[in-house]
Amino acid sequence: MHTRTPILAFMPLSAVVASGAFAQVPPASRPEPTQALVELFNQQDAIQRQEFLAGTPISERVLLDVGGSFRFGWNYIDDAFGNTSQLQQLDSRWYARAELDGVHRFYGRIRLWYNEWDSNNVPAPPNEDGWTVPIGELYWYELDLGGAMVNGGGKRSDLDLKLRGGRQYIVWGQGLTLSTYMYAGTFDWNIGQVNIQGLAGVTSGNDTIDFDTSRPGYDTDTDRAYYGLKAEWRRGQDLVPYCFALLQQDGNAGQTDVLLDGFAPGGGGYPTEFDYESQYYGLGATGSLGRNWQWRAEGVYETGTTLSSSISPTGTVLPQVEDDISAWAGVVGLQRSFDDRAQTRFDLQAILGSGDAGRLDSGNTFGGPQPGQVDKEYNSNGFLYTGYVFAPSPANLWTNSLGLSGNWLSQWRAFRDMRLGVTGFTYMRLDSEAPITAFVDKGGSSWVGWEIDASIDWRILSDVNLQFLYGAFFPNEEIFPDNQEDLRQFIYGGVTYAF
Repeated sequence: MHTRTPILAFMPLSAVVASGAFAQVPPASRPEPTQALVELFNQQDAIQRQEFLAGTPISERVLLDVGGSFRFGWNYIDDAFGNTSQLQQLDSRWYARAELDGVHRFYGRIRLWYNEWDSNNVPAPPNEDGWTVPIGELYWYELDLGGAMVNGGGKRSDLDLKLRGGRQYIVWGQGLTLSTYMYAGTFDWNIGQVNIQGLAGVTSGNDTIDFDTSRPGYDTDTDRAYYGLKAEWRRGQDLVPYCFALLQQDGNAGQTDVLLDGFAPGGGGYPTEFDYESQYYGLGATGSLGRNWQWRAEGVYETGTTLSSSISPTGTVLPQVEDDISAWAGVVGLQRSFDDRAQTRFDLQAILGSGDAGRLDSGNTFGGPQPGQVDKEYNSNGFLYTGYVFAPSPANLWTNSLGLSGNWLSQWRAFRDMRLGVTGFTYMRLDSEAPITAFVDKGGSSWVGWEIDASIDWRILSDVNLQFLYGAFFPNEEIFPDNQEDLRQFIYGGVTYAF
């Protein structure tokens, strides 16, 4: 779950009261490390499950598979202000999968997840303490018309169409535009070398953390509907180009609230209405260079409309108007697999997103674009891995990462199933005057900082796995406030039993 601490938690209210001015609204905090980690696990799980189910044999008439897992995890977290927290997590998942005649597929998974925070007098993140909801994590039904043709004596290519409906985890394209839980209907249609995918659904409220954290209910009631089409040309492994259109409708449009009541000039607050409607148009491709090189690239252009900010840079109340959106983002990646005993893998990735110097906050309506301006800041409910600790969104950032992983201890029997990894990140603002998803000064250096992540994944038994993650973010002290310029660290240790 992609969570950012609300903007209101960081506003210097004493300065507003004393001067009646609001020179700069700090943006919402970066995602908490545990929440960014959960989002990463969810995305990886969705991709791996899709690949596994795609290879399910259709020759058997009835296929039934049940199983589950238990996981205990411990987290140590430094936040932006130097506060430390510890989190213990118990996570149990139980799934059932059934297939009939290679035509009808059912999948369901429940999740029992308990969080216990020790935050040293710092409040736990909203809705992240105790038992979490919903319990029904995934459940869907899929009709494979291609399988029906095979059973009827025809060829699968006659009508290779899959229809699926239910609660799913959707990763659209590379994940730049959409990566979250949804109640959705999807289709996957192969016509020769062309694959067409469709999506119509709405976000799952409790599991979708909105990019606009100034909106009431951003972490429990995010209602955004998505409609998408994606076409892919699968003419070979070397080059698979695709294009897509994804439309987002704000189901919370018209929601209003009075923010910072009592702190506006004259003693009132800032009446704020919310409505962010966006469209994303993307071009991308995946491919390979020889046997050991794989690459990917995607570019997205965002249009739409949003309501302008209700607060000016000087702290006065502004009437809101409808502003146009014109933003962009992109990602490129390169992976090299080696043929050595350790199965070494090298990963390189760059992520870029546009920013807007007219905004006071990167994602919120409150502190967003000024009336009459074109909003150039890229915002979406997508997710890409940008570090365990800092974990920024693409908005107004150029994020580079370089990773290396392998089973370098395989010569020892005890460690033959242990994989080690390390990834380094660098972060730079594209526009030093535009905000990012962290509280930094406008102007000055474009350099934001760097991060190093390390991981150990060790299968000690066929059904028992140990995992250790460590991240450290080193901020640029020149642009961060005095109380946020220290090293931030994140430690995670977990053990999983699967059956």
